[in-house]
Formats: sequence, structure tokens, C-alpha cells
Amino acid sequence: MNNKDNFEYYLELSSKPVRFEAVNHLTNVFFDDSNKDVFAVRSGGVMGVVVKNPNDEGKPLSFMMEDHGPVLSIKFSLDHKVLAVQRTNNSVEFMNFDENKIDSEYSQPCKKTLMCLDLYGRILMKLFS
Repeated sequence: MNNKDNFEYYLELSSKPVRFEAVNHLTNVFFDDSNKDVFAVRSGGVMGVVVKNPNDEGKPLSFMMEDHGPVLSIKFSLDHKVLAVQRTNNSVEFMNFDENKIDSEYSQPCKKTLMCLDLYGRILMKLFS
């Protein structure tokens, strides 16, 4: 039996694996396929958010967010200067980052007759492309 047999349920996505906190009743994990970031969000960000990337050699980005409810999706702009967080189907919160800290926050609601379908596709591709 060789070593590969021991990893029957192991999926290698990169030669540099990213280790992150397990999903549980307090922690949700999100993956940003554009930046290859892994977000571990604890208690909606109130207890902290840790962002790791397989290409980062340094310390992971760690910060806290205010309690505005559970996070449905989360994503950085390609330059990692703006964080978008979707907590409801009808608005997206934005946080500007300066020196790896939240500098300012604002939100963008959808029109009353519209619904934000998905943060990862249609919304952010138009805002950050």
C-alpha cells in the first residue's frame, strides 16, 4: 500500500496547500476563484475573518467585521483593495482596505424590484472588471 492509497478522499488543487479552519456552527469557509483566496469567517465576521492564498508567503490577512448578519458570500477585488460581502439577497456591503485594515464601509442596495443573484458572478464582474 503506497502513500496515495492513504489519501483516498484527498483532492490536490495546488502544490501549495492552504490550511483553514473547519466549517462548523460558528465558522463558514468561502473560496474566491478569481483570486484563489480562502476565507474563514467566524460568526459573520464579528469573531474574525482570516484570508489565505496559496501564493502568499507571508502572514494571512486577518480582520474583524461588524455584525450585520450571516455572510452569504465574500470576495476581494483583484487588487485586494475592496472587499464585497453579501449578507442578503438585496444588498452588497463594500469595505475599502488600506494597509490590510478596513478604512471605510458602505453598502449598495438593489432596486426594490430586483434581487442580487450572486456576488461571485454577475455583480462583481461588472464592478471590478
